[in-house]
Amino acid sequence: MKVQLLKIPSHLIVAGSSWLSKIIIAGVQLASISYLISILGEEKYAIFSLLTGLLVWCSAVDFGIGTGLQNYISECRAKNKSYDAYIKSALHLSFIAIIFFIALFYIFSGVISAKYLSSFHEVLQDKTRMLFFTSCLVFSSIGIGAIAYKILFAELVGWKANLLNALSYMIG
Repeated sequence: MKVQLLKIPSHLIVAGSSWLSKIIIAGVQLASISYLISILGEEKYAIFSLLTGLLVWCSAVDFGIGTGLQNYISECRAKNKSYDAYIKSALHLSFIAIIFFIALFYIFSGVISAKYLSSFHEVLQDKTRMLFFTSCLVFSSIGIGAIAYKILFAELVGWKANLLNALSYMIG
């Protein structure tokens, strides 16, 4: 008697892994709130929340390179053409973008952080610029890392991208 394995379409695997990843991330975030408040206190947790809010702004560092690259890779895959040159170009553009934004964050972090974190000047004791700049650097690297995420989706292994996303939240 032969055992027949259930063949699940790849798009369902990607969709399922995406939902599972989102559930894991939401669970980690909910569990971390009370934990972080107990460690940091309410004021420092508020600072943490403001700084993590920069993630959305700092994700602009990739200038849409990831989305464009995903489209080019998909097009090349459909035509059975190599897309290595596109990946190489994306890496070069990303490097230029991150250098540009590091300089921009360095120059303007003092002014922006003074306004953005003005309510917490006493708590932070003149560390606003350093915290703002460091947060922007970390979140910019996440924005650049999103390019790898788009490459995995373009190569039709989106479940790996979803797995990496969930694991990064659990580890972080």
